[in-house]
Amino acid sequence: VEESWEMMLKLKEQGKIRLAGVSNFNVRLLEKCESIGHVDSLQPPYSLLDRRVDEEILPWCLKNKTGVVAYSPLQNGLLTGKFNISRLSADDWRHKSPFFKEPEFSKNLKFVNELKTIADKYGKSLVHLAIAWVLMHPAITSAIVGARRAGQVDDMIGGDGWKLALQEKQVIEKRALDGGFIQAGATLAGCDRQCKTGFP
Repeated sequence: VEESWEMMLKLKEQGKIRLAGVSNFNVRLLEKCESIGHVDSLQPPYSLLDRRVDEEILPWCLKNKTGVVAYSPLQNGLLTGKFNISRLSADDWRHKSPFFKEPEFSKNLKFVNELKTIADKYGKSLVHLAIAWVLMHPAITSAIVGARRAGQVDDMIGGDGWKLALQEKQVIEKRALDGGFIQAGATLAGCDRQCKTGFP
């Protein structure tokens, strides 16, 4: 990874690229790169259902001023509120994903239905809530959201420019904890800090 990163930095010095970033790196790899030259951005998966980067990676990025471009904020369709697994083709890769296999799949759908209730209070869709939640994290710079139709883009736009009230943030964290989407220690230890920064 050192040789590859040195080449990225060389391209930056030559003005061929403006910023140099990485994707799906853990803290160990981020620190290796940072010791050679600054990591401008990281692209990890992040959603209400996938919180793996919460405990170590996002705090590292905040500390080191590394931008975070999160992908899969809608968890491959699960957080649209319209997902129907019977519509997937036989060769769809999601059949092999843990998020779409039992017992996780049913647990995920239960959490999704609970999130819909919260979104309804604001007159927002589940898509709006899922995107807004990701963007509210102080470490997140932006989010990559995929769309296949123009109408889907229109729906996604409403996910920017609004924030959840503290009460709803705490409800989401509690239900995420109960559902096993986050670890108890990380959630309870980080809740006050996150709430003060405008994140759940």
